[in-house]
Amino acid sequence: MSEFAAIPEPGATLESVLDAVRALKNNVELLIGQRGNSPSARLFYQIAAPKSSETRIGDFWVRKDTKALLYWDGREWMALA
Repeated sequence: MSEFAAIPEPGATLESVLDAVRALKNNVELLIGQRGNSPSARLFYQIAAPKSSETRIGDFWVRKDTKALLYWDGREWMALA
């Protein structure tokens, strides 16, 4: 299995943060078995939380205003940092 993506340093560019989140998303998909026939996790980049009706377990949300990374566990958004 590949190593986890490094968390960017404070002040990193938005693109480097999103690259790290995409890499982390791929690692999490591997860990929770969402590769293959299962739908893969999605990445939301917006201010407001995605509606629970739009989300699946394993989805990620980057808060556009704070750049916080959150993970949908099926009930709530969990902060990853």
